[in-house]
Amino acid sequence: MIDPTTTLRLDGKRALVTGGTRGIGRAVAEAFAAAGARVCVMARKPEELEETRTALEGLAPAVATFAGSAGDPEAIEGVVEHCLAELGGLDVLVNNAGTNPAFGPMIDIEHRAVRKILEVNLEGPLLLTQAAWRAWMREHGGPS
Repeated sequence: MIDPTTTLRLDGKRALVTGGTRGIGRAVAEAFAAAGARVCVMARKPEELEETRTALEGLAPAVATFAGSAGDPEAIEGVVEHCLAELGGLDVLVNNAGTNPAFGPMIDIEHRAVRKILEVNLEGPLLLTQAAWRAWMREHGGPS
């Protein structure tokens, strides 16, 4: 079995992981930190962010956190600015955050739930990618 902590090195890279306090996002943030990246985690719950920060500080050269929703355009702009200020740049973006507040038959889904799914799962990653590219990646090797 390949050990990613010794084969994957991200020394000097700066990464933003949305939804990084639980599940896949947390595992990605931990793997990036163990590989030497400076990591910024975005999530909605400050208490989960603090616990994640504590866990990552022993692994990463630098850790930043940002409380906000990956479906909120203002939070998206804010987290990119925060990463640039705290980490000195942004090389890797992991659009991991997602939501599904609707359970049951599609015919019963309320419009509000559909709107939330689209904001977080579709619009958020698009806006985050655009913001990261405009703020840093365009001038530092990001694809166009």
